Amino acid sequence: KALIKKDNTVLVGAQKTSALKERIKEIEIQCANADNEFEKNNLKERLAKLSGGVALIKVGAATETELKEKKLRIEDALNATKAAITEGIVVGGGKALIEIYKELNVNLTDSNPDIQKGINVVIESLLAPTYQIAENAGFDGDHVIRKQLSEQENFGFDAKEGIYTNLLKKGIIDPTKVARQAVINAASIASLIITTEAAVVTIKENNNKENSMMMP
Repeated sequence: KALIKKDNTVLVGAQKTSALKERIKEIEIQCANADNEFEKNNLKERLAKLSGGVALIKVGAATETELKEKKLRIEDALNATKAAITEGIVVGGGKALIEIYKELNVNLTDSNPDIQKGINVVIESLLAPTYQIAENAGFDGDHVIRKQLSEQENFGFDAKEGIYTNLLKKGIIDPTKVARQAVINAASIASLIITTEAAVVTIKENNNKENSMMMP
């Protein structure tokens, strides 16, 4: 049957025909061979429509600012879902990195002391996300890390509830790709700063007029 409206037309069939299946395969091949991201995204959208896997999310809010904030949250969730589909998921809340820390801290060593220093820096940095999550929620980051290191696999700190629980069962997860890319990007930036021995930063303005008058 055909559903005809002012702005769109929908053709509804009983099942996928052989011609439709063949067309879907053609688009999948085109998508795999696409030269640029724009073309690939268009082909993916067409593929989703033909295979019935498309959804439209309408965002509403009382103000423009709230609308933009909601839209960004939905986009973040969508990107995280895509990343999870690509490479799977790991336990969230920084727990996955804690488990990696526990493994590497014992087994990853080098006879060269300079190389070992670099290894130690990377390994210690794996604790930073858990520390920051706890601090942002108003808890003692050092205490949470010590507790996390003694917890069994998949058990960690739920910053929202302020309790230690099975994070996987609570649905506190991270896409593997996001966790992996975060470590890679952090290492890239750190190595760049070490190489250049300099960084451009933005200094917050001092609103204290008296201090401003005393500055040369």
